[in-house]
Amino acid sequence: MKSFFNAIKCTGFVLFLTILPVSTILSETIILRNGKTVRGKVLGHDSESVTAVIDGETVTIPKTKIYKVIFSSNNTELKKFLTGKKKLPESQEPEEAGSVEKKEKEDLSVRLSQLEKKIGKLEGRISRIKRKIRFLRKKIRQRQAEEKKKRSKKSTKKESSFQESSR
Repeated sequence: MKSFFNAIKCTGFVLFLTILPVSTILSETIILRNGKTVRGKVLGHDSESVTAVIDGETVTIPKTKIYKVIFSSNNTELKKFLTGKKKLPESQEPEEAGSVEKKEKEDLSVRLSQLEKKIGKLEGRISRIKRKIRFLRKKIRQRQAEEKKKRSKKSTKKESSFQESSR
């Protein structure tokens, strides 16, 4: 009976050793823009990200950080890339953290100045609208005053005509 369990243990160990390399062979290699490579099983992707299982953990990587995904069927391309024969295009070479932060700050400052211009335009519109509102209120008050005068003149005429007719 012991030999039976030992045989099962040995068989399980051998299966584990044969499955392990297959899982690494069937995995994809994700080359990041910073030059690092990550191996894992790609579960799916959309227009913004790639979802993969890496070291047993499901990870979502934004496509902005990915240079290329090399599938297991394309080992020659991976070997070329890893041996340095194929390099990232110059426009996609990994950037240093300082230059990335500097670019992000520049982008933010440009966006900030654009928003400040828009705010200035909107404030100008608001002040013009407020002036129009004040002007219209003034006109309304003037017309109301004119109508009130007309009504008071009509009522005084009626009273005077009523008094004359009663005499």
